[in-house]
Amino acid sequence: MLNSAPMKKKMFSTQIRNDLLKEFKKLAIDLERPINDVLEEAMKDLLTKYGIEFRPGGSPKAKPQPANTRVRGG
Repeated sequence: MLNSAPMKKKMFSTQIRNDLLKEFKKLAIDLERPINDVLEEAMKDLLTKYGIEFRPGGSPKAKPQPANTRVRGG
């Protein structure tokens, strides 16, 4: 992160498949990075996949496409 000021963070809760979470945790350990950092990276990558430019502290530049026109499967 280029800014020296810390970004505000918000806590949220969700349910995830056990096997997916297990592999995700292993990845964070292998990368020697906090799981939160890896999750944020994955979320940014998903926004990029759907053509949404993430701008920290601002709103997205592009609006998401309707679900039936999104690219699936990477």
